Amino acid sequence: MKDKRILTDDRLHECKLVWDRYKNDEVSTRKLADELNVSHSTVQRRFQAYEDHLDALREQQAAQKEAERQVATPAGKAAPAKPKHNGDYQYSSFKPDVQNVIDGILDEQLAMREIGLTTDIKLVMKAIRMAEKIGKGEYTTAEIVEALLSDDCGKRNSGEQKLKDASRREFEGYTERRREEDNRRILIISDLHAPYQHPDALAFLKALQGKYLFTRHICTGDELDFHAMSFHDSDPDLDSAGLELEKGRRVMWELEKLFPNLDLAYSNHGSMTWRKAKHGGFPRHLILSYRNSVFGERLRNGDVIRPQGRGDGWTWYPQIDIRLPNGQILTAVHGYSTNIRLAVQKSGQNVVQGHYHTKFEIAYCQGYGQNRFGITGGCLIDDRSLAFEYNKLQPERPFIGCSGVLDSIPVLFPMPLDSNGRWTGQVP
Repeated sequence: MKDKRILTDDRLHECKLVWDRYKNDEVSTRKLADELNVSHSTVQRRFQAYEDHLDALREQQAAQKEAERQVATPAGKAAPAKPKHNGDYQYSSFKPDVQNVIDGILDEQLAMREIGLTTDIKLVMKAIRMAEKIGKGEYTTAEIVEALLSDDCGKRNSGEQKLKDASRREFEGYTERRREEDNRRILIISDLHAPYQHPDALAFLKALQGKYLFTRHICTGDELDFHAMSFHDSDPDLDSAGLELEKGRRVMWELEKLFPNLDLAYSNHGSMTWRKAKHGGFPRHLILSYRNSVFGERLRNGDVIRPQGRGDGWTWYPQIDIRLPNGQILTAVHGYSTNIRLAVQKSGQNVVQGHYHTKFEIAYCQGYGQNRFGITGGCLIDDRSLAFEYNKLQPERPFIGCSGVLDSIPVLFPMPLDSNGRWTGQVP
């Protein structure tokens, strides 16, 4: 069921300025409709009704002011000059105080960002200065909105390559991070390959979270396997692409319940949909974004929604740069090199990676005055699954576990296994 809370007049107001300026851009308006979890035509109807509501309010305000002026003006005397913007609809009717005016402007900037428009800190600072003047009676809220609309800070990204990059980021589920991060205790998950993950993977992760109370959660990619869609031969005894995806989605839903805010690295299996579409010559516009593929539900009319904002806290990046409490940078990627020490030396900073299932190690390098570390975090796959039949004859076996960084110190968390390959229940 759609979340009707996001269709309130206040939510529409936050997006209305963006809509007015870019309503002739079909791509932007459809992105806005997707962000509101409704169809494009529904958004148009709601905004038209909203405009009618504003027109009625303007007329009501103008009539009320005129009536007040006639009552206040003695007979035979000229009416005082009409104050500037006396008949304008005041946006402050929705946001009456200065702080809420500032909040509304910042919300508008976030809405602009969500449909692919760039924002500028100068615009925010200008909004704050103008809001202060509103508080002193020097500006009306209508004037500040008018000034913001005429400002040239909300421009679209220029250049064909920038537009292509933005399109790809939207397809792969990239979003701008808008939350403050606490990097004191970081859990790093590597290579689940759902639905072919280790049968105890989620229980193990839940136990680790309960013991260490991680403040941030990272996945270095390959959260889904997409075995049936692989460019290599798929096993005929495994699920079809559709059934595999449905099973994998349910694993991701459970993982999201554990970690509603998760940053994920771009990976070869995670990008399988995009790679196959590109190989087949399909333009991005014909394909669901990765976020909607994982968390969306398709309605009978073909629209895709994400109930209760499912998946909103998950963010995909080509690489994730994390500032540790000691001031150093930790870069999380899917896979740099089988030699993690070499990766640290070349990058000049701390590195954590996945991809290499048989590697589970920490390597240190001495830099100029500071040590650097590198982590290869193993995996959380089910080694007995036919999806990994290709590795059955290799002497090196996948190492089941994950990693973390506690107060800037790298740590490995191997999953203790019994003779049947199942988790013993012990938490490292």
